[in-house]
Amino acid sequence: MTRDEVKEIIMIMTYTYSNYRPIDIKATVDIWASILAPYQFEGIKAALHAYILSDTKGFAPSPGQLIDQIPVKKFDMTELEAWGIVSKAISNSNYHAKEEFDKLPPVIQKTLGRCDVLKEWASMENDTVQSVIQSNFIRNYRTVLQREKDIGKLPVKLRELLEITGEKMSGRGIESNTNQIDCKKIDDEKF
Repeated sequence: MTRDEVKEIIMIMTYTYSNYRPIDIKATVDIWASILAPYQFEGIKAALHAYILSDTKGFAPSPGQLIDQIPVKKFDMTELEAWGIVSKAISNSNYHAKEEFDKLPPVIQKTLGRCDVLKEWASMENDTVQSVIQSNFIRNYRTVLQREKDIGKLPVKLRELLEITGEKMSGRGIESNTNQIDCKKIDDEKF
């Protein structure tokens, strides 16, 4: 955000909240501009409008409260819908875990972590999979969704840095093949 855009945000807050009167408007704009610099003006403005519409206390927001209100990507899939997709993938994962894993939506792939999980679950008793494994998956799926929502609130450059770091840590961004699971080999093994 630019300084002028921050001025507009501060102006909206001063007109909306009669008790919001910064002592030093220039210093306030400077501080807010440095904090909100990585964010898009439209996102912060939409967050301010959302905050104003839901506010019942009558106090202007802090930068963190606005960042928390930034609209993020919604996930249309419920926990049970996600489990249904995983359950279907499990049924074909004795010999095709890699292919089934690759067909899953990215958020489910992140929840599972790796393709050999499908192979492991396919070899288990169905009652165990449909009770214990299902509840564990749903709990992990909730965690991944919350993390995705939290990451969605971060500035774009910081998100890109986290993605690059995550790839390097998982081995996808590293040239060597150390500690990587060969899912094709897992599919070919007969248990």
